[in-house]
Amino acid sequence: MHNVIYNNKIILADTLKLSVTNRAFLYGDGLFESIKVINGKVFHFEAHYARILAAANCLMLHFDYSERAILTKINQLLKINKINAGGRIRITVYRDTTGKFLPDSNDTSFIIQAEKDNMNGFDINDKGLNLGWYNQQLKSTSTYSNFKTINALPSVLGAVYARSNSYDDVILFNTENTPIESTNANLFIVKDNTIFTAPLSSGCVDGTMRKLVMSLKKVTTKHLTKEMILNADEVFLTNAIQGIKLVKFLEGNRYNTHEKAIELISKISTLI
Repeated sequence: MHNVIYNNKIILADTLKLSVTNRAFLYGDGLFESIKVINGKVFHFEAHYARILAAANCLMLHFDYSERAILTKINQLLKINKINAGGRIRITVYRDTTGKFLPDSNDTSFIIQAEKDNMNGFDINDKGLNLGWYNQQLKSTSTYSNFKTINALPSVLGAVYARSNSYDDVILFNTENTPIESTNANLFIVKDNTIFTAPLSSGCVDGTMRKLVMSLKKVTTKHLTKEMILNADEVFLTNAIQGIKLVKFLEGNRYNTHEKAIELISKISTLI
């Protein structure tokens, strides 16, 4: 039976009870962070912690735990849950107070979950992904769109659409009808040996793997179009858990080149 951490206490997961007045449940009032575990250790934690602080500041949540304190708790949880190879961590921070839309305070509670994952590292998905477009629900370009908030309906509905239409994932659009990312990953394209990705001003998530890729390779941020993506030489997705995912098809359009993505996977693997 797995354990979780609830406000610094390690408890059995099935003993955690949240009130029906919980603001995460009522209003989606909070944030979350997904972190990869490799060989029993968290990967690239400093980037995730920095995003937690930035997101908390954006959402006006009071979160004053140090990076060392949170990492210590995660390591304790990994040990007690016997995760010594591949795994994944989810940290959820929510406003824990009374009130309706207007909260009575900005105090928070947090939950840390840890589970095993069969992928202990970053593998190449040789088969490649089959993507579609999804613009039935558009994502806001506001600043909080850059963070992983508990209210993730565009991603949820996009993922449901993808499953219903036999896609592995779909590309989401913002309110300006510009393609920005997939349901769970940042989007990169390659054209004439130049790597492009959407700017944060487009409303895409400020992904930790996106940042890592941009620190390893020169990447140009540019508002993307459907035409640019369809005419690209190469397309790949990035997120913290799966790393870099090759894209093979988009609405029937085929991409045969994956040179940049494979090169990046190799570089990131050396950081483990």
